Amino acid sequence: MDEKMKHLREIYKSETSFSEKERHAVMSKAKHESANKSGGPLLPFKIAIPLVATLIIAFIIFASNDGGPLFQPTTGSPGEEQDEQETITEEESSIEGYVMKSEDDRILIVEPRNKDTSSYTAVWYSDYDSDIEIGQKVKAWHSEQEDSEPPHAVPEHIQVVESDASSENTTLTEHEALKRAIDATDLNDFSIPVVRKLLYIEQRDEWEIKVEDAYNDHYSLLRVEDTSEFSVSSLSPTDTIEDDQIPEPNIEELLTEFENAYDRLVETDDEQRLVNFDTVEEIHDDFSNIMSDEIIDYYLDTYVHEEGDGLYIIPTGMEVFIDLEQDYEVNEVSDNEYHVIQEVDYEFTDHIELTYIIEYQDENWIVQDVLHDPIDE
Repeated sequence: MDEKMKHLREIYKSETSFSEKERHAVMSKAKHESANKSGGPLLPFKIAIPLVATLIIAFIIFASNDGGPLFQPTTGSPGEEQDEQETITEEESSIEGYVMKSEDDRILIVEPRNKDTSSYTAVWYSDYDSDIEIGQKVKAWHSEQEDSEPPHAVPEHIQVVESDASSENTTLTEHEALKRAIDATDLNDFSIPVVRKLLYIEQRDEWEIKVEDAYNDHYSLLRVEDTSEFSVSSLSPTDTIEDDQIPEPNIEELLTEFENAYDRLVETDDEQRLVNFDTVEEIHDDFSNIMSDEIIDYYLDTYVHEEGDGLYIIPTGMEVFIDLEQDYEVNEVSDNEYHVIQEVDYEFTDHIELTYIIEYQDENWIVQDVLHDPIDE
């Protein structure tokens, strides 16, 4: 292009036959090419694009090597720790239970014992989060444990389980109520303390809590008032009852009263309204000397629907009771606990072993619990 422009310039100088318009076109072309060659308006774009790309690459290399604020090291980063915890908690926990003891920089987590089993699981954990407190319900994960009784382990993660509110009107949480009960109980007398009952009784505005020893019949049964003030009363722990204070239970009379109470509950008029009770409080008052609050609450939840004009029956199945005219077995578990057992095979039930747990509470024998265990044919 340079040689061509020189040639044109020479022609322009030597030739006089060009018109003024032609000379103007040639000179404009020459100026345009000269401007581009000498670094005209296109030069900044040609230089800026590779310069910006080079700066970006250099910044990435510097930041990743130096661990700058935008590029944190991957090892031990908060994001990785969170991912590890999420991975752990997606797996089934090693244990879910209550923190029952704290000693020598370790905590004892014990699964609650439900009404259908006498088994339990417990683990001592060391190197745990210091925010974990006595009475809290938690889930814990561990991969290895020492062969001891109970086993000892170092947790990979411990997660507090937020308990559902027992009632909108409760002042205490489940954690606070259990902690008060534990604080009021000398757990040094318990080898492995197990929560058997943790129940809020709305009608009495108090918590009823039973803590058992996993290895023997020793237990503590407490009432915790649902107030901001610390108030705990003992019902009838076994270590405070003298043998001569406990009368023999009249099994047949108690079981007859128990079945009659149910019959009174489910008796209705033509509109399915209860005929013997107008309020839930009346049911509690009638049944409290015969059965535990747990059974009363079960009956209310299962059979009773409250409306503005009274209580109505919920259409559902019927309860199964021990037939006192048939053979049954009575086992004395302790001075204040008996088990009444019978195999039952009714038309609408499977073949089951029916067990009534009879306990002495508040100077009275009551049906504390009823167990239904299927029997394999």
